[in-house]
Amino acid sequence: MNIMRNPRRRYIKTAFILISLIMNSVQAQSDEMSGVSVTISDVGENFGDCIELAFRNSLVDNIYLAIWDVAGEGELTKNLFQVYSPEGGLYPYVGKMIKRPEPSKKQMLSISSGGSLTLKVELNQFYKITSSVGKVAYSAFVPIYTVVDGKVALKGMKQLDSNDLSST
Repeated sequence: MNIMRNPRRRYIKTAFILISLIMNSVQAQSDEMSGVSVTISDVGENFGDCIELAFRNSLVDNIYLAIWDVAGEGELTKNLFQVYSPEGGLYPYVGKMIKRPEPSKKQMLSISSGGSLTLKVELNQFYKITSSVGKVAYSAFVPIYTVVDGKVALKGMKQLDSNDLSST
């Protein structure tokens, strides 16, 4: 039986081709954004009190990140960290949860090509930490923007996962 004469097989073949094209597009976008990374370090008096985030841009172009995706100004408006007790229990996020529109240029932090951006966050303001902290990590699916002709434009999306920072 000819595959093109059978409507069901034609539908399955078309769906398979579309899924393959989408997966290739997502992989290409992910590869393009691979030059953006984040690492965290502990800078507080007690482990986990204050975390420093260092975002790095090794892409050719300057990039822009929305302040709410990277804890800009030390404020969290969504859950960006996994904060664990020494026993492995996850501390709950108790900060604000704010749905945001597309950011304007004023709501962006710029990272030049080859540059970095360092921010600090006091975790105990945003997580219900009842004893000590055992492990911390930053994890967020972040839109990465560029500016074209003075206007903000989406460059791509990137899952940013930091190093695991442990008290031991």
